[in-house]
Amino acid sequence: MKDAKDKDGHSIKLLGRAGLIYWDKEEKYFIDSEMLIGSKFDIVVYSNSIRFYDRADNRLLPESKKKEIISVVIKLLLSAKIKADIQH
Repeated sequence: MKDAKDKDGHSIKLLGRAGLIYWDKEEKYFIDSEMLIGSKFDIVVYSNSIRFYDRADNRLLPESKKKEIISVVIKLLLSAKIKADIQH
């Protein structure tokens, strides 16, 4: 699967047909997604699904943090030549 990194230390790893992991400098997050075929998009990303990865607590993320994460994820996907449809 395609992975992408930027110079600021953010990265993503696509987990196959569904799901991706996003790393920033402080945390690791899981984001629900689905690969698409025959569409104008290559992947759909569900922004409301963003949660901490591998953590016992299930604290909800503030909307501002979700928006920040999605903004970076879109850039990383585009750098890997993957067009994303963001669903909320």
